[in-house]
Amino acid sequence: MSKLVIKFPEALEIEFATVALILNSGFETRTIDALILSLVKYEKQLRRLYFFLVRENSNLKELEIEMEIGGNKSLFAGNFMEGVARISGHKISDVIGGKFNVLNNKMVKLNGRRNKLIHGQRTGAKLGSDDLVAHIKDVVDWMNALSIGAAKKFNFDGVNRIYPKRK
Repeated sequence: MSKLVIKFPEALEIEFATVALILNSGFETRTIDALILSLVKYEKQLRRLYFFLVRENSNLKELEIEMEIGGNKSLFAGNFMEGVARISGHKISDVIGGKFNVLNNKMVKLNGRRNKLIHGQRTGAKLGSDDLVAHIKDVVDWMNALSIGAAKKFNFDGVNRIYPKRK
């Protein structure tokens, strides 16, 4: 098996180091495993950004923060996007900017396949390794665009594991 190489943007190199290791492992399931891990990273970035904004929002009382964080049992990517908009007043489409529609269409399609992929079920799309690598690149493009936009709007990219100091 040949090595699969994806050039990750500098801001995402550390976050995607494990994805690169998996892609270069030579294992038969490496592309699907790398894609599933990429989807986890996509959701994690949105979660980090959302919780950063919850933490920074001085208008939220402690009980409201607890309800935001602990009271919601269905926290998926879409929920975090809605939460970012609700708390910050900026929709993710505004944060990402001009690339949003193209990137979002790709992510909506991929998220529609997410559960089947995670549970090892057939998607009906006959996805090969090249398709899975293309989906990984879509996730990387989305995360990079959000990282750049969020850093400008919120001074936090959602990728960094360390939150900036509170204002």
